Amino acid sequence: MLKVFTCLVIALALLALLHPSFARKGRGKGKSLKRLKIKKVCLNKKDLGQVLSIVSAVDLTVRYTHGKIGLLQLEAKHLKKANKILMKRLAEMDTKLTKISRMIRKAVRKEKPKSLTVCEGKKATLTCKRGRKIKIVKANYGRLNKRVCKRKNVSNTKCKAAKSMTVVRKACDRKTSCVLHANNGVYGDPCKGTDKYLVVKFKCES
Repeated sequence: MLKVFTCLVIALALLALLHPSFARKGRGKGKSLKRLKIKKVCLNKKDLGQVLSIVSAVDLTVRYTHGKIGLLQLEAKHLKKANKILMKRLAEMDTKLTKISRMIRKAVRKEKPKSLTVCEGKKATLTCKRGRKIKIVKANYGRLNKRVCKRKNVSNTKCKAAKSMTVVRKACDRKTSCVLHANNGVYGDPCKGTDKYLVVKFKCES
């Protein structure tokens, strides 16, 4: 094998010397060429066949490598294009989701609490649509003005039962519906002699 390699190197050196470009460059250096002694190289058929096999194998390898590089470059180009399209679609989706989120927040802010009033001695059912739950915002059993549930004794308008929120939340929070009773037995009597009522403010949340 070493002999074949040596023969190949010598053959390439001879080709380089005999190449026209090399000859042109060497015109001004005639003395150097005269001094150069070229040995006669002999390649038998077996060695020549081995050299040609090596050259052929190298040529096939180079061609195969170039083909693979071309395919990889083409795939990289497609991937780059696909990635660009994907990023564009993700950006569009993000914009849409942001808009939807803003709309939801806006709708939640706009939803004002509903109000339910129950006069003393009465009861009422507080209800939300299916799939939504009650959230108690405010509750008071007593009297805060003279206009609601008009009766004889309405002079005290600063009447508040301390446990109003606790009782109503326990009865209704996170439920679809609940029954509320407005009487002293449930909340106590915060102002004796005054006709009272229960007022509840609530939201229906999903």
